Amino acid sequence: MSRRGYGASEQTVNGYGIDTLAGDILAVINALHIDKVILIGHSIAGDEITKFASSYPDRVDKVVYLDAAYDHTNVSTLLSHLPAFPNITAQDSSSLLNFKGFLERVMGVSMPDEELRNTIVFSSDGKYQKDVTPRSIEGLITNGIEHPDYKDMRCSALAIYAVPRSVNQLFPFYSKLTECIIFPYRNCRNFFKQDNPEYFELFASSPPAALCDYNEPAFAWFLSYSKDTLAD
Repeated sequence: MSRRGYGASEQTVNGYGIDTLAGDILAVINALHIDKVILIGHSIAGDEITKFASSYPDRVDKVVYLDAAYDHTNVSTLLSHLPAFPNITAQDSSSLLNFKGFLERVMGVSMPDEELRNTIVFSSDGKYQKDVTPRSIEGLITNGIEHPDYKDMRCSALAIYAVPRSVNQLFPFYSKLTECIIFPYRNCRNFFKQDNPEYFELFASSPPAALCDYNEPAFAWFLSYSKDTLAD
């Protein structure tokens, strides 16, 4: 499911607190007459998974976190350490293919065409216009995040962490930067490196049958992998 404000889901004025987002999951599975679910989520979706599994433990069989079992309440601090990404050019925005190539250079992953079509607004002549989800909604979701509380979860849980082992994995464009602007990127890499172990330990010590898989070293968007890769 796509949370409210994303993809084809409605962009409401409010309702982006973690309690409401967890309630949205409940509404969906009730509408589909599903008794128990296996929840899988990437990144900040982990907060919704944790909230749902702890609030409605009888409705969850298993949960899987794809680089998602973190405390995202400090995301504003993380973003303050994040240097600016390269600007998109007119050539980059001229077509879906060129925009996809831009993302691959900047993020190091090849996004599926359908994912781009569902998350990006393109003009009738195929030019990039804007993201489907405005930054204001992203801000509302960030502001509604709580510290993760795993103690009331009763389901098995698996967390797969994509741990960057170098600044080049965090920023694929790093090698093309000039020396005068390299330091903020190095500093950002150090900031991420210092915080990761605390999150791993918090998760591993909490849910029943929790397994932390330290995936070495792939820093990737797991949901963008092909079906064959996931099957392997």
